[in-house]
Amino acid sequence: MKKNKIINEVKSKIAILLCTYQGDKYLKDQLDSFLLQKFTGWNLFVSDDGSTDETIGLIKDFMRKIHNKRVLYLGPQNGFASHFFSLTQHPDVKADFYAWSDQDDIWRSNKLSRACKWLKNQPNNVPILYCSRTCIVDKKNKIVGFSPQFLRPPTFKNALVQNIAGGNTMVFNNKAKELFLKIESELKIVSHDWAMYQIVTACGGKVFYDSMPLVRYRQHDQNLIGQNTSLNARLKRLMMVLNGSFYRWNNQNINILKKLEGDMTIENLKTFQEWVYLRNCSPFRRLYLLKKLGIYRQTLMGQIMLYFSIFIGKA
Repeated sequence: MKKNKIINEVKSKIAILLCTYQGDKYLKDQLDSFLLQKFTGWNLFVSDDGSTDETIGLIKDFMRKIHNKRVLYLGPQNGFASHFFSLTQHPDVKADFYAWSDQDDIWRSNKLSRACKWLKNQPNNVPILYCSRTCIVDKKNKIVGFSPQFLRPPTFKNALVQNIAGGNTMVFNNKAKELFLKIESELKIVSHDWAMYQIVTACGGKVFYDSMPLVRYRQHDQNLIGQNTSLNARLKRLMMVLNGSFYRWNNQNINILKKLEGDMTIENLKTFQEWVYLRNCSPFRRLYLLKKLGIYRQTLMGQIMLYFSIFIGKA
């Protein structure tokens, strides 16, 4: 039997995929955190979505500093998910591993090294995804909390109804990228990170959720995706169920996953097809099939919300 190739950390290269838009207020902190990484084998790829502030000047200055001659790419100007999707698809973006980056975070110095330490010991012939918790900070970089620590395993049965980590924590291999690139650009995606979690788990890949927060995730007026443990956040999620947002998101995710049915494991394909089927059943039949399938969210409150949304036909 042919041995799976393992990529050595010394020779590994990580492509940092940074998407920017009107980010000059906080961008320098993130760029500086790249320079402090203990893992130095990275290249930077940047796509800007049409900034008119000082963002592009900051990036060009930084690229001169690191002797990175790569040009800035113009984003699709169609939302953050489409932006990350287009940069990941760009033919110039090639490496052993890929790390998505927001413009206003701050990475801990061991973010890439810790991810690479796990990734290098995984086979590269299956999709592999590393992700982690985040430390939530305000616009002055003061800690205000942490993202939830999820204890249940990261599986396709979880990924169907929940994303456990932000894209700003994710690092993935080429096999995961190949699957991600099968998503047609005209398809609407809810978020690039949720799509990646679903794809990797659906197609027999491996996900490692690191409980150590390695990204300082900045919350400010222009960044509305915040910590999701507060009462207000839970009420917002309830409203998204009631107004049909969760149902629409699931429809979009299903359209994406249908393109990858040929890459799914037999077990996950069956789970996916039964998930699609149960959404069109009667309320009590939906509840029965959901329990039988074992689809789950990570917390008790999340699971209750899932059953409620299934029962009223909003999942």
